[in-house]
Amino acid sequence: SYVTRRGTRIHRQIELHHQGKVPLLEPDSELSELTDDDRPVDSPTGPDPFQVFLDSRFSEMKTQWLEKGFTLGVGENFIVRGRIDAVYQTGTGGWEVVDFKSGRPPSDDPHAARLAQMQVYALAVREIPELGPAPSDLSVTIAYLGGGQLAESPGAEQAHEAWLAAARKRLKGMARSIAKERWDPTPSAECRKCDFFHVCPEGKTFISSIGRKP
Repeated sequence: SYVTRRGTRIHRQIELHHQGKVPLLEPDSELSELTDDDRPVDSPTGPDPFQVFLDSRFSEMKTQWLEKGFTLGVGENFIVRGRIDAVYQTGTGGWEVVDFKSGRPPSDDPHAARLAQMQVYALAVREIPELGPAPSDLSVTIAYLGGGQLAESPGAEQAHEAWLAAARKRLKGMARSIAKERWDPTPSAECRKCDFFHVCPEGKTFISSIGRKP
C-alpha cells in the first residue's frame, strides 16, 4: 500500500542520515495519483516527513542502535521478533528508544494504541544481552512525522523498574490469550491503515460508525 511504501522510504532515509550519508528528499508524487478511496487519512501536508525529522531533535542525537532486530522471549513458550527503529544516547547517559511513524498520531488514545509495542522494545534493550545492558535511565518515545510537524507520544516516557514489571505482566497476559485463542477485536481509527480492514467486519462497522458522526 501507499502508506507502507511511504513508511519504508522514510525509515531508510533516517537510517542513511545517521550513517552519515545524504538521502534524497524525493517528492511524494504518488499521493496526487491516488483515488479518494485509496488516499490515506493521514495524507501529509506541509514538509515531507523526512524534513520534519531533519528539523527535530533526533537528527543530531547519537545512536546506540539503529534498525536493530531482536528476538524476545515472553514466558516459556512464546517469542516476539521485531526491529527497533532507533535507540539514542541522551545527554545524561541514558537511552531513549524511539519508534518513528510517517503519519500523524491516531485520534483515539494514541498512548494505549502503541504502548504494547514500546513495552516490547524497552524489555528487549533491557533483557537481551546483545542489546544491553541498558542504563537505568531508559525512556521510550513514539515520534510521528506526518502532517508537517513532529508529534511525540507518549513523549519520553520513563521505563523504570515498575513500568518494566507492568510491561512483562501485560505481555505475558497477551501470550496467554493467544494460547487460549482469544481473538477479541479492538477496532479503532487505526483500522483504516490495517491490511486486513476489508475482511474485518468489526473494523468496517467501527469506521463506518465514526464516519457518520457530525
